[in-house]
Amino acid sequence: MKKQVIFISKNFIRMLILLFFVSIAAFALVSMAPLDPLQTNVGQAAKKCAKLIVIAKTAKTGKDSGQKDAYAAGSDGSVERDTFSS
Repeated sequence: MKKQVIFISKNFIRMLILLFFVSIAAFALVSMAPLDPLQTNVGQAAKKCAKLIVIAKTAKTGKDSGQKDAYAAGSDGSVERDTFSS
């Protein structure tokens, strides 16, 4: 019984160490990517969704709150990143 507990605990510790290093490696690879992962994977759908969120917030309040949103609609209808840049 004691050997079994030691075996399980050693494997659990190994699993945690492996998980930690895999997480660090994944974060490093995503950070080094030259393109924005959201833009690459989702593309225009993310821009359209962000624009709809801004429109919905403005319509809900009935006026512009004066605060900058994360995304703001441009004059040509495009959505550009405003305050949070990566």
